[in-house]
Amino acid sequence: MDIPAELQIALVSAAIALPVGGAVVLFGAGPVLTTLARAARFTLRRRRLATLALGAAASGGLAAANAVGLEPVVTGDAVAWFQSQIDGWIASQG
Repeated sequence: MDIPAELQIALVSAAIALPVGGAVVLFGAGPVLTTLARAARFTLRRRRLATLALGAAASGGLAAANAVGLEPVVTGDAVAWFQSQIDGWIASQG
């Protein structure tokens, strides 16, 4: 079952927007943005923690995409998938 790219983008956008929007509705924009800024400041000051957080986010995203079938079955790993995306972009540039 292939999901159209537009639907994939909508699903990912909704998965990100719902928790953030829900937090803003519950707590207000000021506290949510302050918390996000403090977390970002804390993480960016510690390189190992930033690397760990970005790696965990990327791994979690790829695992979730694979679990719901958004990642192409042909590519077995993330490196091959990203390489195919880059190759496609380069080919489209002419």
